[in-house]
Amino acid sequence: MYSLKEMSIAGSICLTRVEIDGLFAAALANPGVSPGIQAMMHSWHADYLWLHEHDIAAARSALGQSLTLNPSNPSNRLKWAQLILISGEREQARQLLLELRNENFSVGERKTLNELLAAHNIAAH
Repeated sequence: MYSLKEMSIAGSICLTRVEIDGLFAAALANPGVSPGIQAMMHSWHADYLWLHEHDIAAARSALGQSLTLNPSNPSNRLKWAQLILISGEREQARQLLLELRNENFSVGERKTLNELLAAHNIAAH
């Protein structure tokens, strides 16, 4: 599913949104998929919906499902902050970004967090 999401975002796969959504739905419906893996798949689906389809509402829905399954995942919380910021919910995004300052992120995620804090004049201390 990760590769499917990556190829879709890169434009190197010729499946429609209905087909991609169907594949994610089928994978998520598999009773053998653990909640942790379901959370990852919802997050990947959100990436696809946001970055390929530019459907913020659907991306928020998918990411919300991921966060319901794993509410403390810092990477998904950072994605959530970006989505709510894009949606115009500046104060909620500001609070979340400030909460995330002490999380353990990859170098790229740390850069994203710092850029968001700086670009939106959010106090970094």
